[in-house]
Amino acid sequence: MAEGERVERRAHRDLPERASSAERDDLRRRDKPAPRTRGSGSKSSGGAGEAHTVVVVSFLDENVPYRFKVPAAPLTLRTFKDYLPRKGNYRYFFKTNCADLDTVIQEEVSSDSDTLPMFEGKVMARVKSID
Repeated sequence: MAEGERVERRAHRDLPERASSAERDDLRRRDKPAPRTRGSGSKSSGGAGEAHTVVVVSFLDENVPYRFKVPAAPLTLRTFKDYLPRKGNYRYFFKTNCADLDTVIQEEVSSDSDTLPMFEGKVMARVKSID
């Protein structure tokens, strides 16, 4: 018999003989560690209250995109470039909703101080080599 089973059985002995099933379930829940949940958003608060941005980058000459988190929100092009897995001369296009056309577009951002557009809570980028 495993150690955890012994503890649970001992704990059940401490309950009155006519304990309800709800009381037994409550005891079992307290004995088990809380399940970990995984967040899906782009911004979350850590212990220190720092926000992050989820970034998905596709280089046009590669088949598989990159996904990573940047500890900043909102994100500028300069910060985005610092975290890119590849360095070089590129044009940067970001997926965003266009209210005028009521559709999704790729918006080019070229100024390092510009804030990057978000799409569904993430920065979705396509990077095209100039060379």
